[in-house]
Amino acid sequence: MSRAARKPAQHKRGYHHGDLLAAIRATALHFIDRHQSVDFTMRQIAAEIGVTHGALYSHFRNKQALLEDLAVHSLGKLLAHQQHHVGSSGHGLEKLQQLAVAYVEFARSNPGAYRLIFNINDPAGESPRVAMARNSATAMLVAALREAQTQKLIAGGPIDLLAFTLWSAVHGLSHLLLNDHISPFDDAADDIERTIRFALGSYLHGVATAKGRRWLAQAVSG
Repeated sequence: MSRAARKPAQHKRGYHHGDLLAAIRATALHFIDRHQSVDFTMRQIAAEIGVTHGALYSHFRNKQALLEDLAVHSLGKLLAHQQHHVGSSGHGLEKLQQLAVAYVEFARSNPGAYRLIFNINDPAGESPRVAMARNSATAMLVAALREAQTQKLIAGGPIDLLAFTLWSAVHGLSHLLLNDHISPFDDAADDIERTIRFALGSYLHGVATAKGRRWLAQAVSG
């Protein structure tokens, strides 16, 4: 959370336009993570920041507009995080692994944003802006799957079905980690990064061709 959101009493004046916007976003996302709910008021967010609630309306006409902005902004951060971690690899399976690991890492590092865009029922509505942001985030996964199919690393099949199944795997893993459902499993909890890669590798092994499985075996042993 930003400094402005942590020390509201000291920042009732002197906000720069961009600083207040960042503070609104950070404070709202922190509330969502803390309460696992979007059941807040604009007055509550303003009070936590230390400004009048009217100041929030200079950025958002109402709470719905704020939620829509948070969803679009958060999906953009997820996409940027995945793009950063994919790098320049031309190997389809490596890209899929990197995309999936980056997804889980984003959820763990940005729990409020993750809960908003995926775990709360229809938080911002499916406005055109939100739908476009979701489609952009999905497009990277679909492109990597097509690349892996072209390279004959995974079996042929409907791309949308493969994409949904892989997303289900990483989404479920992210949800379990965020809610600390991993703690009863000692071996898995001891090394979460290894657990993430093992889970994703297990899924990819299931859809990989013989050529793809050979690469996965080398990746694990290497």
